[in-house]
Amino acid sequence: MSNQATDIREAIRALSGMDQLSYETLICKVKSVDEPNFTCECEPIDGSADFFGVLLNADKKKGFVLIPKVGSFVVVTQMSETTSCVVMVSEVSQVYIAGDENGGLVKVQDLTSKLNALENKVNSLIIACASQVVTLAPSGVFALAPFFTSVTPLIPTQQIEIENTKVKHGNGG
Repeated sequence: MSNQATDIREAIRALSGMDQLSYETLICKVKSVDEPNFTCECEPIDGSADFFGVLLNADKKKGFVLIPKVGSFVVVTQMSETTSCVVMVSEVSQVYIAGDENGGLVKVQDLTSKLNALENKVNSLIIACASQVVTLAPSGVFALAPFFTSVTPLIPTQQIEIENTKVKHGNGG
């Protein structure tokens, strides 16, 4: 950047009074959350005045939002005399990642166990049916073995096949 551009920038800052503004970053306790508006009310732990309408995200949409748990601690930064935002949270009650249309995240270990149980049951049925002979009156006997021996057993699902390891989640506690 040229010296002239730097001088102009500094002159604008001086004229606007920006250099005299002092914005803080404070640790606060969450008093309430307005989830539809993605704001919260926070009480600084140093006893200074409460913050109202503290922004939880940049545009009040369910893009990526951490909703802090009431009673938890957050770090609040003032962006202007009237606007502040949460920059860190100690506990969350809700997380939005690109909205909420698809519901919650899958518990991969539970899903893998349920899929494996289903796959094992289907494989057991294939084996059981392959050894059966069905009597059809009046035409006689019909062996099921040729049909079921041609059915390929299911291979148990491995967790690594269905897990995105770049997104982690827990039980919220």
